[in-house]
This record gives sequence, structure tokens and C-alpha cells, in this order.
Amino acid sequence: MRGSDGMKALQVLAVAALVSMATLGARAADKVEPVQFEAGKDSAVVAGELGSEKAVRYVLGASEGQYLTVNLNADNKLTYFTVYDSGGDIVYESTQGGSEFYGQLARGGDTAVEVFYKGEPGTNSRYEIAFTINAGTPGRAVSTPAGQPAPIDPNDVTVKACLAAVGKQTNNSELALLGKEFSEANSRVMIGVGPNKAPWSCLVSNDGVVAEVMFTGSEGKL
Repeated sequence: MRGSDGMKALQVLAVAALVSMATLGARAADKVEPVQFEAGKDSAVVAGELGSEKAVRYVLGASEGQYLTVNLNADNKLTYFTVYDSGGDIVYESTQGGSEFYGQLARGGDTAVEVFYKGEPGTNSRYEIAFTINAGTPGRAVSTPAGQPAPIDPNDVTVKACLAAVGKQTNNSELALLGKEFSEANSRVMIGVGPNKAPWSCLVSNDGVVAEVMFTGSEGKL
């Protein structure tokens, strides 16, 4: 009986933890799902489907200092994700930084990735989202935690080229790396300008040749 009671208590605590995670952040998820990694693997892929204004929160156990990679592929571009640390603080928002996140976790515990769909009522979005948690990849640029200065990889020629191009275009040296969408041909680097991090986008080849620089926000925020 004691063993049975102990198991029930653990189950209650697990459910309570998931409910607590569901209440963190700006929106309430419609569903919370723990992400399970197969033995010996550091990555997992989950497929799902969401209706308009619906959200699902994926919960991953991680240690402080580990690196998290999130890749979202959806059949509707109005599908986004937000990364929350174990304290409920926003680490990354794909609405600003793009569909891939790569960053180091400042807190251990249950990290949450919430996928949400902002399409027209009556429509759905099918998606796949991939998670990787490991010790990190040397030399790779790290995505910017929300509201913090971006760590810049000096060996990333695409980032350096875009920072220089956006700085020249805006005549502003206060720049922050918001994220990067990787591609075999041209990559897109998102950069925040000024104290309000006005959003700019830069299209650049992998050898550092800038093809396009453009402002992606509203004129009122410049």
C-alpha cells in the first residue's frame, strides 16, 4: 500500500508541475506535453496541428549551461513559438527572431517551448518542431535571449557583414542580434537597432555578401 500511495503522490506532483508550467508566460496553453528523448539521443521531433489562436506547450528538462536548439517547420507562416526558462521568463520569440533558436540556458529545470498559431479563424496549421539539448556547438552564433544584448560570434562572417550593413544603412552603432534563419544559399539575419531594438532584416550569402537590408517594423518605432 505504501508503494502504491507513493506512486500516486509522484503522479499528482508531476501533473501539478505541468499545470504550473501551463500558467507561465503571456498566454495560457491549451495543452501541455512533456518531450521525451530516446535513450542515448539528445534530440526529438514532434508533429502537431493547431487551430487559430490555439497553443501547445512542450516541456523539456535541461541543466543550467546546456544549449537548446529549436527548429519549427509549419505549413502556415503564421505559426510561431516562444521559449520560456524554468522561471517563466521569455528567452526567445520567433515572431522577432525567426523559426530557429539556438542558445545557452541560464537556468536548469523545466524549459518550455510554446507553439501557437495566429491564422484566420477556421484554419489550421500542421507543423513539426525539433528539439536538441546538448553541450553546444563550438563556433556557432547564439540566439539572443529576449531583452538582453546579443552575443556575437566573431567567426560568423554573415553576422559581421549584416551588422556592418545595417549600421551603415541606419547610421546607428547600437545594434543587437535578434536571430538568424539559416539557408544553404542566403541566410537572413535579424538585427535590432537603437535602444528600442527597431527590427531590421539582412539577406546575406554564406560568404558574407549582403544582398538586401530592410526595416521590418512600423515607421513609428524607428
